[in-house]
Formats: sequence, structure tokens, C-alpha cells
Amino acid sequence: MAGRDKALLWLGVMTMIATGVIHLVDAPDSYTEATYKGVLFHANALGCLVVVIGLFRNYRWSWNLGLVIALGSIVAYVASRSVGLPGIAAEPDAWLEPPASPPSRPRRCSRQPTSCGSDPRRRADRSTAGVVPLISTELGDPAGLS
Repeated sequence: MAGRDKALLWLGVMTMIATGVIHLVDAPDSYTEATYKGVLFHANALGCLVVVIGLFRNYRWSWNLGLVIALGSIVAYVASRSVGLPGIAAEPDAWLEPPASPPSRPRRCSRQPTSCGSDPRRRADRSTAGVVPLISTELGDPAGLS
């Protein structure tokens, strides 16, 4: 395989991986808008996986399928922002938002003992002793702490 062909292959693979991951990450949120949109997002991710496998196995049809998936994704993205999708209103203010944002996850503790408050010296700083008087003065001392 020539250098140019190999670069084109990797460009196709990376494009399909990016498209698939974006749709896979955003699929759970898409079900809240419309069920068909979530199903299409999962189908898009699965189609991208099929294209990547086909590209590595050197199947010519995988280039055509990849083109259909990429163009379909772009057309649906533009339609969702401009005229809307069936059952979903247009989102003209969402043009500058990224196509998929990472899901929010709670903060995880690292293996360091001070990262989650296991250090007794830091635990004293996080006690509610300083918070209760602040709350009680704002609410008129409901606990009778003054």
C-alpha cells in the first residue's frame, strides 16, 4: 500500500471513529428528545464500526457506506439546527455548541489520602461548624444557636 493510500485509509478510519464516538456519547441524551433520534444515534455508531472494520479488511463498499454515514450525519446536524427534525423543534442557538459534550460524572477520588478528605487535618476544615452560624444568622437563628 502506497503512502498516500495509507494516509487516506487512516483519515477514513479516524473520521469514522470520531463520528461513531460522538454519536455513541450523545445517544443517551437523544432518547429524551425523541426515541427515534436515540436509535439513529446508536445505529450511526454501529454503522461507523462496520465501516472501520470494512476499511481495515479493504472492502470497497466500506468507503461508500462511510460516505453515506458522514453525509447523513452532516445533513441531519444542519437540519436539527435550522428547520428541526420530526417531533423536535429547531435549535438555532445550538450552532456553536459542540456536537457532543462529555457526560457529567461525579468527582472521583485518587489514591492520594488527602484527595477525598481522609486526612483528619483537612476534615476539620470541611466541618459544618463554620457554616451553621452563617445559615442561622441569615434565617433568624432557627436552631437557637446564638
